[in-house]
Amino acid sequence: MAQFLRPIATTLSSRIATGDHTSIDEAVPDDGDYIRTQNIYPGGAAAVFECRLSPALQPRSPNATLRLRSYDPQPYGSYMTLSLKQGAQQLWTAEYDPPGIGIRTAEVSPDISGVTDWSDLSFRCEFYLPGWQTPGGARNVYLYWLELEIPDRVPASLLMLL
Repeated sequence: MAQFLRPIATTLSSRIATGDHTSIDEAVPDDGDYIRTQNIYPGGAAAVFECRLSPALQPRSPNATLRLRSYDPQPYGSYMTLSLKQGAQQLWTAEYDPPGIGIRTAEVSPDISGVTDWSDLSFRCEFYLPGWQTPGGARNVYLYWLELEIPDRVPASLLMLL
C-alpha cells in the first residue's frame, strides 16, 4: 500500500498570520482551515512555514507525489519555493506559481532518492512576490492541505502477468 506522509509538527512559522500543521494535515482536504501568510509585498521578505512529516517505512519505490492546495487572491503571481528536507539538509526544491484565482490543487514529483532517514523528513514553503510583481500590491497567500505520497512499487512478478 502507498504511504501518505502528512504534517505532524510545526517547526518554523515566520510571517504566518493564521494556522499551523494541524491546519493542513487532513487525509481528505478540508478548505475550512488553512495557513495564511501575513501581508507579503512585492520584493519584500518571504513568509516561511516548515513542518515535520509523519515517519514512513523504507519505501520500495523511488517515486513520490507531493500534493498541496493553495490560494492566491490575485490572478497573477505569488510564488512558493517548496522544499523537502532531511534534518537540516535540503534534499529537493522547486518553484511553484499558483495558477489563477481560486483554491487549486497541485501535484509535483520530488526527488526522494537522497532520503536515508524516513523518520526525519520535513516540508518547507517560502511564500513571496517577486520585485517586478507590483500590480495589486501586498496580499495574503493561503495553504490548505499537504501530503507526500510514496507508492508501492509493483513487484516484477506481477508485471510479468500484465
